[in-house]
Amino acid sequence: PSSTAYHISGALRLEGQLDVEALKASFTAQVERHESLRTVFRVRDDGELEQVIEPAGHVQVQQVDLSDIIDAETRKQRLDEEARRLHQTPFDLQTGPLLRLGLIRESRDSHVLVVVMHHIISDGWSMQVIVEEFVAQYRARVEGREPELAPLLIQYADYAVWQRNWLEAGEKERQLAYWREQLGGEQ
Repeated sequence: PSSTAYHISGALRLEGQLDVEALKASFTAQVERHESLRTVFRVRDDGELEQVIEPAGHVQVQQVDLSDIIDAETRKQRLDEEARRLHQTPFDLQTGPLLRLGLIRESRDSHVLVVVMHHIISDGWSMQVIVEEFVAQYRARVEGREPELAPLLIQYADYAVWQRNWLEAGEKERQLAYWREQLGGEQ
């Protein structure tokens, strides 16, 4: 529970005037759009793990203001500490959320957005999709228009069901046989 080995983090430097409310609304829309960003994992009474998709809610953005620190080196050190803190705070897989956002203000026109997700709901490819969609959402909001993103045809849970059915239809045995042949019988 206290390990950060499965945390995926990234940071975006945001230069220029920032609309914090548009930023929050853009990430709230992302969480509404992607079920995986509202998924938690609970243990059922029978001991099996269950994936639960929570209803959409408001996104929390932890804000830290470092703009009053005059010395650039000290400010950089504090920025690194805050980004590390955001990354190293454990996630609770049962209660979520499994997405954490931090907005670190360096000056009036310079911010660092830190995005941390648990690997159980995301991977490197997914992180890039989230960033690209965030940029599109944010740009539309600050320009005063409605974001235009193509509807998602499937969600991750749909893919997981397909993959489970695919494995149960015989692919599991084929995959196991392949890897046993590749890896050999001795450990």
